[in-house]
Amino acid sequence: MPYMTTMKPQEKQLKEGLVARGAALTNLGRAREALRDFDAALHIDPEDANALKYREIARKRGREELVAAEDAKRRRANTR
Repeated sequence: MPYMTTMKPQEKQLKEGLVARGAALTNLGRAREALRDFDAALHIDPEDANALKYREIARKRGREELVAAEDAKRRRANTR
């Protein structure tokens, strides 16, 4: 990992904090916000395995949120 050898300690802490916050946001159902954190972490270290893994999860959940919102909209339209 070439990024890890040149990364400053502050950058490593920031990256880890972004990944942790992104994971928490994903678990709270706030996938869109989480994606911003994962993207920022990957800007610091494009090879970070955790950021890549959790971004994949957030993307999947984000799509589920969109589908759920569409279902709710259709349901409301049918109950009028």
